[in-house]
Amino acid sequence: LILGRTVYSGVRSTERLNVLFLVLAISSYLILACSVSGLVHVDALFAVSGWKEVLPALPLMVVAFTFHNIVPSLLAYLGSARRVMLAIVAGSGIPVLLYV
Repeated sequence: LILGRTVYSGVRSTERLNVLFLVLAISSYLILACSVSGLVHVDALFAVSGWKEVLPALPLMVVAFTFHNIVPSLLAYLGSARRVMLAIVAGSGIPVLLYV
């Protein structure tokens, strides 16, 4: 009911709520990452590595995180194809950096 009212009230309030949720998500991730950082054994992460298997999986990871179905909406929202391309590349790069 609250979220529906926010969406109904307009783009500006929806964007503010979206920014709030994004800040909460990033904060939660950082708190989680910092709280378990002492339990991570970095040497064990790289002990067995198959980097040659990463390259074939890279296109799938990029496509999975580009959310191609929102490109028309992004174009209308951001106003130029260049800004949409930058948003997609940056938005795809962040998860790739986190998962690789």
